[in-house]
Amino acid sequence: MKFIHAADLHLDSPFLGLRQLPNALWQTLYDAPFTALRRLVDDAIATQVDFVLFSGDIYDRKERSIAAQAFFLEQMQRLQAAAIPVYLSYGNHDYTTGSSDNLQLPANVHIFGNDVETFKLTTTDHLHVQLTGFSYANRAVTEDMAVAYPEKMAGADVAIGLLHGAVAGVSTEHATYAPFTVAELQLKQYDYWALGHIHARQVLHEAHPWIIYPGNLQGRHVKETGAKGYYLVTRAASGELIPEFKAVAPVVWENNVVDAQQITSSEDLLAAIKTALPALPESAEKVTLTLIAVTLKHATTLPETVQDRLQNGSLLAILQRQLPAQQMVVRIDETADDKTTTALTDLDQAYWQAATKQVFTTDNLTRTAGQLLAEPLFQAALANPQTLNNLQQGAESLLKSAGKGDEA
Repeated sequence: MKFIHAADLHLDSPFLGLRQLPNALWQTLYDAPFTALRRLVDDAIATQVDFVLFSGDIYDRKERSIAAQAFFLEQMQRLQAAAIPVYLSYGNHDYTTGSSDNLQLPANVHIFGNDVETFKLTTTDHLHVQLTGFSYANRAVTEDMAVAYPEKMAGADVAIGLLHGAVAGVSTEHATYAPFTVAELQLKQYDYWALGHIHARQVLHEAHPWIIYPGNLQGRHVKETGAKGYYLVTRAASGELIPEFKAVAPVVWENNVVDAQQITSSEDLLAAIKTALPALPESAEKVTLTLIAVTLKHATTLPETVQDRLQNGSLLAILQRQLPAQQMVVRIDETADDKTTTALTDLDQAYWQAATKQVFTTDNLTRTAGQLLAEPLFQAALANPQTLNNLQQGAESLLKSAGKGDEA
């Protein structure tokens, strides 16, 4: 018996903070989650797995794009043609309030309802498989759903639980939905827990049972680094389950740290960054693009001219032109110990300058101030030619500060 466990496809998810890239490169990024899923289906058919599990967040939002729906339907039809069943639960990003919200997927796709339920499957080698799970009825499922999962049933050779949630009491950057404990899952006597929701690949418990987060299928931003993919799980002759991670993401994120303390020129800084970049993959067949975020330690020791070129984005633009097509440095930041400024590309600067000409005008300020202009203090401020410049600088500072958050 063999099966695939994947989660958090986020098919219509944007790559955050990268809309300023050239169109051809942006298309590569947009296609990446779709490419990763197509590769998973290719592998499922090639290895003749018995079934495929998706543990939540097929889509990035309840309002699913037509392109994402059509693509997912096409891939499920490919699995149907290969006689491979699919067991699917919806998570907090693609929650459903009823069957009317679901895609009209082919008959090989079995969707868990909003209450915990169990499907049964007999594989081609006559193994009886118990599959238990649920789909989110709304975005925030805060109760412990694992308590409703039945124990391994009599006659089941393999029991699998699909659960989109987080370990109770463990702080992560993801909300703690459907909280559970590892001990609680162990008590169910299942053989495998197919988790979803946490985007970092993790094995919470090894064997008896396996409790695994496969991570998301394609990293979407700089906090989701490294190879991304799914688990292929094989049942050995002894009855043991053997999970093996398979990378399918065409775009990989990496973080690099460069110490700038001894650097005295822009040329030296560019050379140091390029030296620290990860090596290109041996095969471009799987990883077609590596997106890199560079963090500078001791950036405040750099000469003022170099700091200026970092702040206006000119050094980043030069670096991007010097790298091979398979690599892209998307940002250069300072460490938290330094006074961080957000690096802007030339295109960002052009858009900002065009916007400031339209927004920061005396007419706009007058309309916005309204009745406040009856106050002498505001009349004096409006008469001061420096007021618009001060407002513009304040707005830029606020936007840069907000932009430091990956999801801002």
